[in-house]
Amino acid sequence: MWRLTLGVLVAMRLGLELVGLASVNLTPLGPPNGDWNALVGASGEPLALSIWQRWDALWYQRIAEDWYRADDGTVHFEPLYPLLVRATSVIVRPTVLAQLVVTSTAFVVAAWLFVELSRLDVGSEAACLALLLVVAFPAGFFLFAPYTESLYLALSLGAFRLARADRPWLAGACGFVAGCTRTVGAFLVAPLAYSYLERRDKPGAALLAALGPGLGLALSTAYLRLSTGEHRSMVAVAEPWGDRLSPPWQALAASWEFIWGLGGDPPELVNFVGLLGAIVLAVLVTRRLPLAYALYVWPYLALVASRQSAAAPLESVARYLVVLFPLFVALSGLLVRKPLLAMATLAVSLMLQVVLFERWVHFGFVG
Repeated sequence: MWRLTLGVLVAMRLGLELVGLASVNLTPLGPPNGDWNALVGASGEPLALSIWQRWDALWYQRIAEDWYRADDGTVHFEPLYPLLVRATSVIVRPTVLAQLVVTSTAFVVAAWLFVELSRLDVGSEAACLALLLVVAFPAGFFLFAPYTESLYLALSLGAFRLARADRPWLAGACGFVAGCTRTVGAFLVAPLAYSYLERRDKPGAALLAALGPGLGLALSTAYLRLSTGEHRSMVAVAEPWGDRLSPPWQALAASWEFIWGLGGDPPELVNFVGLLGAIVLAVLVTRRLPLAYALYVWPYLALVASRQSAAAPLESVARYLVVLFPLFVALSGLLVRKPLLAMATLAVSLMLQVVLFERWVHFGFVG
């Protein structure tokens, strides 16, 4: 299994690197926009590394180098990933390379856990296909970018796997760390609690371990606010991103109007179709996979579908979906006995990923 995970890592790293370098050489980059993008190549990073210095990766780079400060928006980002990068950068330089090392290591662990957990429900063949589906997903390149996707995926998978092994305290600890990585880690509370109760006639003290993800989020948020002196609400901190909550049907309608008005916007179209597909797959998750998965997927999707952004209504939705692993497990169960359809799905997904990655490399915001 390690050969598969390492093979996927090497293939995707090399493939994305070649696509990025070819894209930049064929179409020269324009001047970066904004103060954060001014970090690109600031330390003399070679092009092979600087093509990964985009958007949130630059926020995490700044945090890893200068840590958090009040009133500059950095407290919008949870601390575990930049902390790991900061520790790694003691040995590995420059910072962007340390980011890629952390991401790659997390991906290998996540990929191994993904297959190990998925095979319990759909078998080994479908589990391997599920891994390929998530890697080939149009936003799958974020698993290899200096973002938190791979780290959060590894931790959420670890929490589920430990819960399935009836190790509630370890599952809660893994969930705690996931809550220090992404805000959505709090959605692990319900499935961990259910997994514990499912195996017992009456609850015990170990049920408290299920609160780990929420505690991790609460403590990391408290640390950021107290250590920086940031007194604004999280809503105020997020204002520069232009996010707001709305009913899911309004977000979908606004997204469709946005796509139609522009005559087709590739990232938003992927977000729109991806969200609709995720809702359909969530129904399959509920019907065919353990209930703990449904308790995780539906609240997560409800939040994603209720968020509108100022730039594009469903901005970043595809990136948020890439860590929602039960969806890909359910999809693999449909495709595993249909090899031609599975191959076509992987091929189309990879082509879309190349389009989005090329746009991202050129400072186009796709998630």
